[in-house]
Amino acid sequence: MSSGLLRTLSPLPRPSGPKLKRYTNAIERALASWDTVDEWADYIAFLSKLLKAINSDSSIPTIPLAYQISVKLAQCLDPNLPSGVHQKTLEVYVTVFERLGSEALASSIAVWIPGLLPLMAYASTNLVPHLLELFNQHILKLPPRTLRHVLRPILLALLPGIEQESIESFDQTMTLIHQVQVTVADDTHFWQCFFLAIVSSPDRRPGALTFAQRYLPHFNQSSEPDPSLSTPDVLLTLSYEAQLAIIPEPGLLIRALTCGLNDSNLLVQRGFLDILINNLPLHSPVLTLLAPPADTRMLILAAASCVLRRDMSLNRRLWTWLLASNQPIATTGTMTTTNENLPGTPVLSRQQYFAAYGCDHLIQGLLGLLNHSNPSTDQTTPFKIALAIMDRWEIGSSVVPAIFLPLMRTVYESRGVAATISLRTSYNEILRSANAFFDGVEAINIWSSCFDLLVNQRDYNFIFFILDAFNVQDEEMMVYHMPLLLLATLIMTTNNKDNLDTTNQLGLKLINRFLSLIPNRAFLPISHSNLETYSSDETILADIAQFYTQRSSSGLVSSSSDISEISKTLPSSLSPATLSFLLLAKTTALLNQYITRKSSRATILPSSSNTISHVYDLSNILNQLLEKIPREADGQIGAWDNDGLMSSLIDADPETPLSGLGIANTAIAILRTTPKSSISTLVNISVNALWKILSRQSITAAKYHVESIKLLWQLQDTLGFSDRQIEVLVTQHLVSSRDAGHATTCLIAITNLWTHSSDRNNYYLILTRPLFLMIDSLDDTDSCDIDGNDNLCMVIRHWLNNTVANGSINRVFRTLVHPILVCSTSFALSSTSMSSVLSSDLDLHALIYYLRTLNNVLKVSNSINRSFTNELAPLDAETKPIVTHLLNQQLTAISAKNTKDATCKSVIISLILSFIKCDIPFEDEMLMQVYPRAVTVALDLLRTLLIEEEAQNLHHGAIIETLMSKLIDSIDIAYNSENKVNGVDNTKGTTALLMMVPILEILSPCIIKGAVEDTVSAIINNTELSTSTTNLSLIALLTTGFSIKSTSPPVLTAWVTLLNSSLPLFKPRTFLAIAVPLVQCLCENINRGVQSIRLSFLDILPEESSKVDIFDLTSLDQTICVDTVLTLLSSLRTVLSNVYTILTTDNISIGTIGDVSLVKSSSLSSINDFNSSNKTGLTSQTNPDNRGHQSSGSIALVSSNASTFLGNVISGVFSIESPLEESSSERELERHRKIVLLQCDKSIINCCLGIWNWIDTTLSNNTQVKNTNSDSEFVQESSGPSVTDKQSLYYISSRLKFRARKLLEMLYELEPLETLETFIELTLPSSQNPSKESKATVATQVIVSNQTIFRILHILDGARPRITVPHVLSSIYSRINPASLESKRSSGMSRINAKDCLSFLLFFLDSLNDDFVEDIFPLCLSFLKDVQVNSALYRSYLPVVLRISFKIAEKVDNVTFGEGKRVRKDMADSFVKLLNITLSARSSQFTTSVTTNDFQHDENEGNYPDKHPSNDTVPSTNTNVVSVSEELCQSLIIIVPGLSTILPESDRLVNCLLSIVNNVLTPILRSKNFPKGVTPSILVLLSKVVSVSTNSSKVWKSLVYDIIFDARFFELSVASGTDIKLNTNPWLSIIGKWASVDRERVNNDIIAKIVPSSSSHSTLFGATGWSEQDKAMRRISLKRLAFVIIACENDKFLLNLPEIFGKFEQLMNMSLTHNDWAIFVEVFGCLRAILVKTSPVHLTPAWPLIYSVLQTLFENILVSLTQMRKVQDDNIAKNDANDLDLNENEELRNATGVPPSVLAAACKLLDVILVLKLEEFRLHAWLFITDNMDAIFPSSDSKPVGVIDKIASLSIGTVDVGEKAVGYKPVALPESGLHKPILSGINPLSIKKFASLQPFFGSLSIYDYEGMYALNEPDTQSCLDDILKDLF
Repeated sequence: MSSGLLRTLSPLPRPSGPKLKRYTNAIERALASWDTVDEWADYIAFLSKLLKAINSDSSIPTIPLAYQISVKLAQCLDPNLPSGVHQKTLEVYVTVFERLGSEALASSIAVWIPGLLPLMAYASTNLVPHLLELFNQHILKLPPRTLRHVLRPILLALLPGIEQESIESFDQTMTLIHQVQVTVADDTHFWQCFFLAIVSSPDRRPGALTFAQRYLPHFNQSSEPDPSLSTPDVLLTLSYEAQLAIIPEPGLLIRALTCGLNDSNLLVQRGFLDILINNLPLHSPVLTLLAPPADTRMLILAAASCVLRRDMSLNRRLWTWLLASNQPIATTGTMTTTNENLPGTPVLSRQQYFAAYGCDHLIQGLLGLLNHSNPSTDQTTPFKIALAIMDRWEIGSSVVPAIFLPLMRTVYESRGVAATISLRTSYNEILRSANAFFDGVEAINIWSSCFDLLVNQRDYNFIFFILDAFNVQDEEMMVYHMPLLLLATLIMTTNNKDNLDTTNQLGLKLINRFLSLIPNRAFLPISHSNLETYSSDETILADIAQFYTQRSSSGLVSSSSDISEISKTLPSSLSPATLSFLLLAKTTALLNQYITRKSSRATILPSSSNTISHVYDLSNILNQLLEKIPREADGQIGAWDNDGLMSSLIDADPETPLSGLGIANTAIAILRTTPKSSISTLVNISVNALWKILSRQSITAAKYHVESIKLLWQLQDTLGFSDRQIEVLVTQHLVSSRDAGHATTCLIAITNLWTHSSDRNNYYLILTRPLFLMIDSLDDTDSCDIDGNDNLCMVIRHWLNNTVANGSINRVFRTLVHPILVCSTSFALSSTSMSSVLSSDLDLHALIYYLRTLNNVLKVSNSINRSFTNELAPLDAETKPIVTHLLNQQLTAISAKNTKDATCKSVIISLILSFIKCDIPFEDEMLMQVYPRAVTVALDLLRTLLIEEEAQNLHHGAIIETLMSKLIDSIDIAYNSENKVNGVDNTKGTTALLMMVPILEILSPCIIKGAVEDTVSAIINNTELSTSTTNLSLIALLTTGFSIKSTSPPVLTAWVTLLNSSLPLFKPRTFLAIAVPLVQCLCENINRGVQSIRLSFLDILPEESSKVDIFDLTSLDQTICVDTVLTLLSSLRTVLSNVYTILTTDNISIGTIGDVSLVKSSSLSSINDFNSSNKTGLTSQTNPDNRGHQSSGSIALVSSNASTFLGNVISGVFSIESPLEESSSERELERHRKIVLLQCDKSIINCCLGIWNWIDTTLSNNTQVKNTNSDSEFVQESSGPSVTDKQSLYYISSRLKFRARKLLEMLYELEPLETLETFIELTLPSSQNPSKESKATVATQVIVSNQTIFRILHILDGARPRITVPHVLSSIYSRINPASLESKRSSGMSRINAKDCLSFLLFFLDSLNDDFVEDIFPLCLSFLKDVQVNSALYRSYLPVVLRISFKIAEKVDNVTFGEGKRVRKDMADSFVKLLNITLSARSSQFTTSVTTNDFQHDENEGNYPDKHPSNDTVPSTNTNVVSVSEELCQSLIIIVPGLSTILPESDRLVNCLLSIVNNVLTPILRSKNFPKGVTPSILVLLSKVVSVSTNSSKVWKSLVYDIIFDARFFELSVASGTDIKLNTNPWLSIIGKWASVDRERVNNDIIAKIVPSSSSHSTLFGATGWSEQDKAMRRISLKRLAFVIIACENDKFLLNLPEIFGKFEQLMNMSLTHNDWAIFVEVFGCLRAILVKTSPVHLTPAWPLIYSVLQTLFENILVSLTQMRKVQDDNIAKNDANDLDLNENEELRNATGVPPSVLAAACKLLDVILVLKLEEFRLHAWLFITDNMDAIFPSSDSKPVGVIDKIASLSIGTVDVGEKAVGYKPVALPESGLHKPILSGINPLSIKKFASLQPFFGSLSIYDYEGMYALNEPDTQSCLDDILKDLF
C-alpha cells in the first residue's frame, strides 16, 4: 500500500521542526522505494533502506509515518516470501521497539503489533527463536493492562508454536505462553481468552490442546459437598484455579470443549476426550450444577457425536467418560464423589452413573437434533448416534427407549414432505438410517413403545407406518409381542367411546394387519390355558403394561439364543394358550354385542357404513383366529363357548347389506367348530342374510354383491362337493318370493349370483335348480310383481340376452342340455336306423320340462339361437356314451367327425329325431298320457332350431323322411280298426298331422322369410305417418318412457326396441330435428345414473367426499342400478347407428317439408291436446317437488317454455323451417345435417369421457381396472372377503368403461375427424379450467384431464398413430391451407382454431412411445415441408410448428430408425429450414400479435369453399393475445438444450445458435431501450444458449460482453422487473460462464481497467480532478468486478488477487487525490465479494491492506470526534454549548473529510468480516472491537480498546424521527440458526447522517461475541444477497 493513502487518512498530525522534517523525509524516501519492489532481494534492499532511515537520527524519540511503516513491515512478512526477508523484517521490528521503548510501544501497540502476529503460524525453524526473543524482550515487558487488551491475539499468535512437542522451540513457546499468563495476572481473563481462541480458530486448536493438557485445572470436587449448599457455594468446592477458569460462568469452557470435540481432526477429538476424562468428569459440579442444562446437553451430544468417526480410540474414551470406567464413584444423597475412603458410601454401577449424570442430557440432545431447523444439519445424525451408542448396553438400555418413538415419528412426518427429488432423496437417506437403527433396537423396546402408542396416544396410523416401513419379521416380534399388541388393539378399538367411526375402523384394520403377520405357531390350544372366564379389559391391559415395564427395567437383552426363554418370563395370564382364549372370548363377545344391537338403516354417508361394518370386520377377525389357533384332536377348538353367539345369529335380522355380510361371515366362521346338528342352522342363517343383499336392486346393495357371492361359495366349499343345502335354500327363497308376488327382486338375486358364479367349475352346485326355476318365468307373460314392477318374462329375457353379451350363455346351455341327455339315455342308446320302442322307465314329464325350457330360452332372441348352434355338447361320464352312440349311428343331423366336436344343436336334433322315430307306446297307458305332449314339445323345439338360415346347410331329407314317415304311421294307426279296439282315438292321428304342419312350413325357410319381409315392408309403407302431429305424438310417447327414472333394464330395453322400430317411420327432415334432443336425453339419463353410482360409493371411497357437494347426495336415485346405465349405453349405441343410417343416406329431398308444414300458432296446442287425451298408462318425470302427488295413470302436460326433451324436440322441429323455407339449397341442407351429427357426437363423447374420467381418477390409486373385451369379466382377485377390497366397484367400473369404450370406438370409426376435434376442444385451457361465466354455456361438457384424453385416443386408434395423425393434419390444413386437402375436410364447427390443433398435435406426439415415430415420420415430414412451402400462411404458428419439428426429431433420435443417415439428414434439413424461416419472419412479427380466433381468414391464408355466415361462426373462447416474440422465446427455451441431438455436426449447430442470437437475443439486448425489453424468457433463453454452446462460446460471448459492459446493466432490477437479487438469477450463471471462457477480457477489460490510464485523469488547462463521467465509469467498473466475482465459482480469481488488491490501493490513492469518496464505497463492496467468494487460506496477503485502511479510516473519525468533544467540553465549561448533535454532519465531515456513505460502507465491510468468522482476521479484530469477555462482562475500570468501541463511547448524536437507525439484531434467527450481518439490507448510499450508525457502533462487539458464543455458522447467502442489493 502506498504511503499516500495512509498519510491522507492518518489521524496523526504532520511533523514540525526542521530536524524532524529531515528525519521524516528520509523515511519517506525509504518508503518510496517500495514501488520498485519486485523480487525477494528487492524486499531486503527496501528493508535495509528503511532500517537505515530509522537509525539516521537517534535523537528523535518517535518514529514518524508509523502507519505506513507498519503496513510495509506487515507486507514483508507475507508467507510467500522467503525466511530471509522475514528475518530482516524482524530486525526492523526490534529496532523500532528498542527505539520506542515500552511506554511508547504500549501507547502505539495497535500500530506495530498487528503485522507481527501471524508470523508464528508459518515461520521457519530458524526464525522462531528470533521471534520468541522479540516477544520476550519487548512484548512481555509491556504493562499488564496493555497485555490484557491484546491477550487473545497474542495467544492466537503463539499457539501454532506448540502444536508439535518434537520441535526445538516447543518448550520456549510453552514457557512464553505461561509467562504471558503470569504477566497478565488475571487468570480468569486468560482462560476466557484461551477458550475463545479454541472456539474461533480451528487451526490453533492442536496447540491449545497441548497447553490445556498441561495447565487446564481439574474441575473435580476437592471435598465432599454438602447437599444443602447453594449453587454459589458449590463453586467453592472446586480448586481455586478451577474457580478462576469458569468465572463468571462456565459457558466458554463448555463451548471450547464442544468445538474441540466437533473438530475434523481425529487427534484433536481424541485429545479433548482425554481432557474430559481427566479434567471434567461427567459428575463434576460444573456440569451438574453450575452450567445450564442446555450447555451440558450440548457438550454431551458433541462427545457422543464422536462415534460417527467409527474410531475405536474415540469410542473407548467416550465410554470411559460417560460410564466413569476409570474410577469408582461413590454417592451421598444427590451428590457424587470419587473418594473411595468414605465409609458406608454406596458405589454406583456404570449404568447407574450414566443414568444419574448423562442419560437425560443425551436424550434431550438427540431429541434437539430432531427438531433442529438448520438445513445444513444432517438429519440422519441422531439415528447414527443412537445406533452407535447401543454398543454399550449400559447406555443404550437407558437412552433408546426414550428416543425410539421420537426418532420413528421424525421419519413418519418426513414422508409427507418428500415432494421434490431432493427431498425424496433426503427422505430415503433418513429411512435407510432409521432401518439400520430399528434393526439394532431390542424387540422389547420397540413393542413397549408401540404399546404406549396404542394405549395412551391411540395413533394407529403411526403403528401402520412402523409395520410397513421397517422389518418386523423377527421371530420374537411375531411370536411373542404381536399377539400382545393384537389383544391390546382389540380392547382399545372396541372400547373407544369418542370416535366410533374413524378410530375404530383404523383399529380393526390394524388388527387384521397383526393377524396377517402373526404365524400360527404363536398360538397354543385353548385347553392349555388355565383361564375359564374372560378377565376384565383393565386387568389385561395392566398385565401387558407390567410385563413391558418389568422387562424394560430389568435390562434383559434378547437374542436368538434366548428367545425360547421369553415365554418363561410371560405371566400366566399372558401365555400363548391364554392369549388364544382371550382373543377368541373378546372377539366373540364383541360380535355378540354388535349383532344383538339394533342397527340403524344404512345411508350413503361414510360414518354410518363404518359403524355397521364392525360386524363384518369382527367376523373376519374371528375367522382368521379360528384358522390360526390349533384345534384339538377331535377337530374342535376346545373350551370356546359360542352358544351366545349362536343365539344372537339366530335372532339377528340384518337391516343393511353390510350387517348382513357380517352375520353371514360370522356364521361361516364358526361353522367348522360347530356340531353337525347345528350346521344346517348356520347355513340357513348365512343364506338368509346373503339373500337379502342379493335380492336388492339398488346401487347401495349392489356395492356388496361380489362380496356376498364370494361368501356364499366359501360356505359351499366348507360344506363339501356333495352337499346341496345352499341350492335348496336359494330355491326355497325364490319360490316363496315368487308366490308372495316379489319374484322380480328375487330373480335379480339369481341373475347377480349367476353373473359372479358362472365362471366357476362347480357353478351347478348352487345354480342348477334356481336357473330352471327362473327360466320357467318365460311362460308367464302376464304376471307382474305385487308392487307393480316389471313383467317377469321381460326380466328373464333381458338377463338371457345379457348372458350372450358377457359370454356366460354357454353355461346356461350346458345346464339345460345335460339333463336332456341324461333323460334320453333309454331311447338314445337303444335307437338304431330302424324304429325302437320307448322304455317304460322313461320320465317323459322330465323330458317335456327340459325340452320346453330349452325351447323357451332359444325363442328369446336370435342371438341366443345362434350361440346355441356353435356350442359344444357337454361331455362327461353320463352324456359321452349318448353322444358317441348318436355319432356312430351316422345320423345326418350330426356333422361332427368325432365326439368332442359335436355341438349341442346337432345332438339335440338327433335326439328329437330318435325320439320321433320310436314307436308310439300304446301299451303303456302312463306314457300315452304324456307322449302326445312330448311330441308336440319336441317338434316345437325342432322348429326353433331350424328357423335360422343355418338350417339350409342341414340335410333336410332325413328330417322330412322322418317326419313324413311318422305322419303316415300316425294316419294309418288312426284309421286302423285294431287301434280303435285298443281304445286309441283317431284324433291322435289328426293331432300328429297338426303337429307336422309347422315342421312342413319350416322346410322352405327362404320362401317363407321372403314373404314375411314383403308383408312387413308393405305394412310399414302403408302405415307411414303423414303428419307431424302424429310424429310428435309418437315423440311424446317415447319421451315419457325415457323420462321415467324408475325404469328397469327390461322395460328400458323394450322402450329402445320401440324407438328403433319407430325411427324408420320418421321422414329424414323430421329426424334432423329430433336427433340431437333424442341423443341428449339418453346422455342425461346416463349421466344421472353414473352420478348416482358415484355418490353411492362415497363410503368406501372417502377421497371422493371432498370432490362432491353435500347437496349432491340428495340426487342419489336408489332405483337406478348398474344394469340400467349399461342398458342405456347399449341403447345409445343402437340409436347412434340409426342416426347415421338415416342421416347419411342420399334420399333426403330438397323440397318443402310436408311433415312440419303446420301453423306455428296451433302446433303446441295440438301437442298438448294429444298429451291430455293420451291414456297410455305411462308416467313421466316432472318437478321433484310434485313427484309424490302425480298419479300413475296420467301424462304430465309439457309446457312450451319447459326445457324438457319434448320441448327441445318441438323447438328443433320448427327451428328448421325458416332457413329451409328461405333457401332450399343442397349446401344448407348438408350443413344442417353436419351440425346435427356433430352435436350428437359431442353429446355422446362428453358422456363417455365423463364415465371414463371418473373411473380413472377414482381408481388411480387402487388396483388397476382391466380393459376387457367383456363387460362382465371380474377382474379383481382377493384372498378373502373384505369390504375394503372394493371388488364390486372394480366390477361395475370395468363394465361401464367397456361400454363407454365401445361407443367411442364406434364414433371414431364413423366420424374420426369430428371426434378428434371434439377431443382437441376438451384439451383447451378454457375446457380444463372453465370460468364461472363459461360454466353455464358448457354445462354438458365434462372436464377431462389431458392424460385421460390421450390414453383414450391411443385405445381408439389401437396404438397406431398413423391412423390419428392424418386426421389431426387434416384439421390443421382445413383451417390454414384448405387448398392442400384432397380428402375430407373438417366441418369447422368446433370451438378450436389452428393453434389449438397444432398444440394438440404437439402434445399427442409427446404422449407417444418413441417406437411409433417410424410409422408417422413420412406424414410429419410431409407436413413440415408444406409449412416450408406455405410459410406465409403459417407465419403466426411457426413457434408451435418449430416445437413439433423438435419433438419429432427428439423421438427419431431415441430409436433405431433414427440411426439411418437419410432419416437424420432429412430431419436435420427440415428443422434447419424451418428454424431459418421462423427467425427470418420474426422481424416482421416483432410487434404483431395473433389472436386465437382463426375463423377470420385473410386472402393470403385462403378461405373455406363454403364460407359460413358470420352469425353461424362458432366463437373462440380463447381470446388471449400472445406476443409472437414471447411465444418464440418459450419455444426456443425448450428446443435449444436438445439442438445437439438434432444437429450433431458442430458447424450447423453453431450456425443455428448464431441465428438465434442474432435474430432473437441481439435486437433486444442491444436495443436502445435496454433493459426495458428484457423479459424472464429472454434471460432463460440466453442462459440455455450459453449452457449449450460452452465449447463454441464465440456464438454468444461478444453479446454477453456488450451486456456486462453496458452502463445500463445495473438498472435491470428497476427497469425490467427482473429479480437480480437472488443467487439463482440467470444473469449470474450467464456472466459466470462468460468469465470462465473469456478470461482474457476479464483480465484486460475488467481487472486491468479498474485504475484509469495516466491520460484519463490528466489535467487540462489547469483543471484538476475527475469529471463526473469519469467518476461514474470508475464506480461502474468496480460494480462490474464485484458482480463478476459473485457470478463465478469460489476461488476463481486466486491468481488475480495480488493484482486486484494492488489496483484497489492505487485507486483509493487516486480517489483521494481527485476527491472521489464514492470510489471507497464500491471498493469496499468488491472487498466484501472477494471475502465471501474466496477461501480464507488465500486471503492472508490481503489483511494488511484491509485492516490498515479500516483502522486509519475509523481512527480518523475517532480523532475528529475526540477533538470535537474536547471543544464541546470547553464550551460547556463556558456555559455556551449544546450537546454534541451532528445530525447535519457538516462539522464532522469537514473535520474528517469522510462522507457518511463511506463510513457506512466501511462498517458493512467490517460487519461481513466478523460474520464470516475468518480466522486470520481474529488476530486483528481487537483493533476494532472488544474481542474478549469484556464485551459482555466489562470490569469497572476497563476502557474500550477497539476503535469501534471508542467511537461508540462518544455520543455522535440523535436520530431524527423517520430516520432509519441501524441497531442490534438477534444473533440467530429461529428459522435458520445462521449468523447474519447487522447491516444486511441497508445500502451505504442511503446513510446520510453519521448518527444513523451510532447503534451499530454500540452493538458490534456484543453482536460478535454472542454470535461466537452461540456457535452459529455464517449466512453466506445473506451476505451475497446484500452485496447484490447494493450493486443494483
